[in-house]
Amino acid sequence: MKCQNNQIEEGETILDDYSCALKKSILIQGTIYISTTALYFHSYFNDSIMFLSKVGTKFRILISDIKDVTKAKNVLIFDNSIELILMNG
Repeated sequence: MKCQNNQIEEGETILDDYSCALKKSILIQGTIYISTTALYFHSYFNDSIMFLSKVGTKFRILISDIKDVTKAKNVLIFDNSIELILMNG
C-alpha cells in the first residue's frame, strides 16, 4: 500500500488503510493508515479550507499513546464511528 503521508517512519510497514473522516469543526475526508506502531491520518483538506490544499491535514498517533478505542455516533443516529481516547487526554 502506498501512503501519501510523508510522516511514515523509514522501514515502517503499513498494514491497511481506510477511507474515513476526521471530526473537527467540519468533517475532513481523508485516509487512515494503520501500521504496527502508529495510526496516520492524511487529507488534502483542512478545517479552514474546504478545497484541496497544499497544507492539508496530517498527523500521527503512536499505538502506545492510545488508551482506549470506543464505538461512537457521528450524526446522533448512526454508530458508524470510532473515538480514540489518548493517554494524555
